[in-house]
Formats: sequence, C-alpha cells, structure tokens
Amino acid sequence: MRPDDDDEIPKRILDFEATEDEVIAWYMRGVLERAGGNQCEAQRVLAIDRSTIRRRIEKFGLRRSSKSNRTRSTRQDRSRPRRSSSGRASR
Repeated sequence: MRPDDDDEIPKRILDFEATEDEVIAWYMRGVLERAGGNQCEAQRVLAIDRSTIRRRIEKFGLRRSSKSNRTRSTRQDRSRPRRSSSGRASR
C-alpha cells in the first residue's frame, strides 16, 4: 500500500528527520484508516502477524475511539455467549 497523491506526508519524514517509529506509526495509521479500523485487513496489507499489529497499535497509540470500542463490544455481547471461568457458555 502506498500513500495517495492527496495524502500529506509529514515534513519530518520528507526531510529525513523522523525516527523509524514515527514513520511506522504514520504508515500504520494510514493503513488502519483505509481498512476502516479492521485489524485483520491491516495485518494482511502490512504482511505482519496478529501479535505484531496489536503490539504496534498499543505502542503507537493507534486505538479506535472509545465510542467505536463500545459499539463493537455491544455487538459481540449479543452475538456470542459469554464464557465463565469454567469454560462453559452462559448468558
């Protein structure tokens, strides 16, 4: 995935002043935005495994907004039975 012509590349990156982490965070943010926040799609585009994308999202603070997280949790609660500590499904 390459940035579109319309995307603004930060001046620090263009001037070769950015750290490796800054470049990775900028690129990952763009990929996640284009994937609509879908981590599976982003990891496919980035060709990295699940643990790596989750670790980098945490490291670079690329979490979804709390409103998105609440919406997602609500859908999960309705679609999947909860598991107790014994491993049995319960509602």
